[in-house]
Amino acid sequence: MFLNIDDLGEKTLNKIAEFALSAQLERAEKLNVRVKTDPSKLAKGELESLVIDGKGLVMNKYLRMQELNMTFNAIAVSPLKALIGNIELTQPSQGFAWVVLNEADLESAFGVESFKKQLQKAAIATEIERVNCQIGSDSTITITVKVYLPETREKKDIFVTVKPYINLTGKGVALENIRSSENEEIAVSLISVVLAQAEKIFNLNDFLMDGIDLQIEKVAIAPGQLTLQAAAEITRFPSS
Repeated sequence: MFLNIDDLGEKTLNKIAEFALSAQLERAEKLNVRVKTDPSKLAKGELESLVIDGKGLVMNKYLRMQELNMTFNAIAVSPLKALIGNIELTQPSQGFAWVVLNEADLESAFGVESFKKQLQKAAIATEIERVNCQIGSDSTITITVKVYLPETREKKDIFVTVKPYINLTGKGVALENIRSSENEEIAVSLISVVLAQAEKIFNLNDFLMDGIDLQIEKVAIAPGQLTLQAAAEITRFPSS
């Protein structure tokens, strides 16, 4: 697709960018890409800004984000590559991002079949019914595994309450175990698997798009949702 610089208005660039970003996702309820520029700036290889705004984004089989927003300013691109519909950065650009996860997002991540099988192996003679997540107003997350014990015909709730904090690398969230179910064998074996899955969910590598790097700066918790605020760097535009 060959274009003239004058044809490369914001609408055209938005479509090119949105198509490339959509290819990085399994699905999205809403994805808007806004490029701000004009032909004179683009002829010099300049984009004023790039904003990626999405809702209900699924990056892989188990991770859904309620909201994702990334904003980059003063982006340098190749005007010659733009003429063939290719947005190629000529140098990295800095920006910021935030990711919002709600309780349903976390529960869907804990509800995948592979995780259920891990729980089943960890707790012999136990049936896993479901996993509930509650994001509290006290900056904690309570993860409850509802189990059924066929031998005794009992139903039990095994829970762990954790407090998220930025890990040493800044590439993910670690979890401090605040309190958990009584120290019985089934609780110990299940909770270790739950914590391992939780830290996997909060690993930023699972939020990344091709060519975009995030460094967490703040973890904010409000009732029902968790927000990761991060510094963002884009080194190349995601390819389609």
